[in-house]
Formats: sequence, C-alpha cells, structure tokens
Amino acid sequence: MDRSSTLKSLDLFICCGELSGDQIGADIVKNLQGLKTAGVIGPELRSLNVTEVAPMESLQMMGFFPVLFSIFTLLKLQRHLISFILKENPKAVVLIDFSGFNTLLAKKLKKTGYKGKIIKVVCPQIWAWRKHRKKEIEKYYDALFTLFPFEKELFKDSPLHTVYIGHPSAKKIAHLPPSKTLTHLEEKKIISLFPGSRKKDILINLPPQLRSAAHVPQAHICVSVSFESYVPLVHSLAKKAGVEITIILPKDRFELMRLTKVAIAKFGTISLELALCKTPTIMMIQLDWISAKILKYIFRLSLPFYALPNILLKKPLFQEIILNISGESSLSSAVVDLALSTKKQNLQKTLSESVIKIFEGLDPGEKAAEEILTLI
Repeated sequence: MDRSSTLKSLDLFICCGELSGDQIGADIVKNLQGLKTAGVIGPELRSLNVTEVAPMESLQMMGFFPVLFSIFTLLKLQRHLISFILKENPKAVVLIDFSGFNTLLAKKLKKTGYKGKIIKVVCPQIWAWRKHRKKEIEKYYDALFTLFPFEKELFKDSPLHTVYIGHPSAKKIAHLPPSKTLTHLEEKKIISLFPGSRKKDILINLPPQLRSAAHVPQAHICVSVSFESYVPLVHSLAKKAGVEITIILPKDRFELMRLTKVAIAKFGTISLELALCKTPTIMMIQLDWISAKILKYIFRLSLPFYALPNILLKKPLFQEIILNISGESSLSSAVVDLALSTKKQNLQKTLSESVIKIFEGLDPGEKAAEEILTLI
C-alpha cells in the first residue's frame, strides 16, 4: 500500500473518499501537469498515474453501524496517511469531500506541525445540518473550493480564502460528444435506475426501484452501475424481483440519461447530472432504521428540499421520496404518473435549463488548479 519510498519532492497529496471526489480530483490533476501527486485515490486518478498511498475503496461505507464497526480500521489508515504526509512533506494537501474523515485528517495535520497548505474541495453541507462545522473549516483549512454559488455566500464574511469553482459534471455534460453505443435502445420506453455508487446503496435502493419501475406499462428497465464488478449483484437482485433489465456501464451513463423517459435515482450528485441532461426524474432514498432516526432526532436534518437541483432553484424540479416515511407505493405511483405525463416531463426539462445556466462557462478543474498553484 505504501509507495513513499519511490517518491521524491512530492508536490501534492490528494484524499478522495467517494467516486465523485475521485472524478473531481482527476479534473484538477489534468490541469496540474508536471506536479508529483500521491494520495487516497480511485479509478479516475489511477488512470492519470497518481501514486496510490491507499485505495479510495477502503473508505467507502454507508450508515451508522458500518462506520462504527470500521472505526479502528479508519483510525489506522488515518495514522498511516499522517505519517506519509509528514515524511513526504508535500506543498499542499487537497482533501476532497468525505468531510468527517478529511476534516479530522486536516486537524491532526495542523496539530502535528504540517506547514503546507491544506485545501478543502467541496463544502460540507453546513447549510443543511451541523452548522457549527463552519468554524472547523475556518480553523483547519487554508482554502475552500465550493461547487455551488450559494456555498461561497456562506463564507462571505469569513477570513477563509473561499473560491466558487463550479461543478465538474456541468462542464463534462456540456462538452460531451454524441455517442452511439446505445442506439439499440433509442426506440425503447426506457425507465432508468440509479441506485447509488456503493454496494450497500444497491442492496437497499435497487429492489424498491425495480418494483416501482415494473409498474410502468411497456417499460424497458435499465440499471446504471458505478463499477462493472457490481453487475452480478444487480442481475441477482433483478432476478429475485422477477424483473428483466439491461445493465449500463459507467462510460455510457450520460447517454443513458439522454435516452431515458423517466429515471429513479438515489439522492446525491446523480440528481445534478440528471438535471444537466434534462432527464425527467423521481428522487428517492431508503435509509436503514438507525440512520433515519439519527438524522431526524440527533442531527435534526430538516430542509425544504434535499435534491441538489431543487436546492439550487429553491423550487421542486424533481419530486423527492424518502421511503422510510412515504412507503414504496408512493414511489411506484410517482414513477407511473411521471412516465404517463408528457406535460410533467416537459416541465422538468424546462426547469432543468435553469440549472444548466448556473454553471455556464465555468471550468472547475482549471479554476481549482489555478488557485492551487497560487497558494503553493
């Protein structure tokens, strides 16, 4: 795992805990040619020959109990990373998303005497819950790069160097060339399912998505997977549900969005991508019992909206359904209703144009790289 002995004069350390963070990191690194980079990385950064200190996949978990049971493994990894960073002494540490782990890492680095710049990419959702984290960000980071304009506004009176860089998905989708790999699906009535990027996401969210999609007359159901290794699991769940599906690999997910009549997607970055592709969508999530109670009674999470496009527009572009509260029948009804209503589909497409305009002309990777070079 540790390849520190091969490194000389490390410029940058990157830590990603999610697939979306890995993609953001790759977009930044592409604009930092010539800098020696290492870190906790996923497939996108691996493809750029960034030195892997630990695999991003070692951080992926979901829910209260999985994190609790993995705490000692996470602490061991954190000690390893701190030791690596102090030994290699990079000019900057770039911590992307995954706020709990990364902020604790930033705190420990400050306390152990690391003198380089510590940069936070992706603002934690302090506008939604645990607002006190703003003070932690100001204390332990030297700069914050936000993906959304309203997040920069939260720090307008703060001494922290804060930069709005835009969202990488907006640039990627806007410049995506036409693809013909899914032409065999063009005449189908496609209902697409996006259960999430982790194995546990699939286990929890895919079964109700499958059952709900099956209620749409003449539907051709496609399931988008984040990793090819999930294909057997998805086939197994579809077989158990008695639903015929077509599995779509990551490289074709944006083309799938453009061909889709209605999507059912788990809350997350995917909601923004679907809006940018103008795909009519129902957003959903099914939390385990303990996670739902913690969010409700301990963190007191209560917002007008939870899907990113709805938050950006301050209005309901996509319908949101939390299964622990609403029940699966509400999801099935919403999906069928949207699939049969051209008027509702067109309204969502029109509202999606407003989301697209928010990010027009922005290049997040280029802007972030420019700021990093200024800081170091």
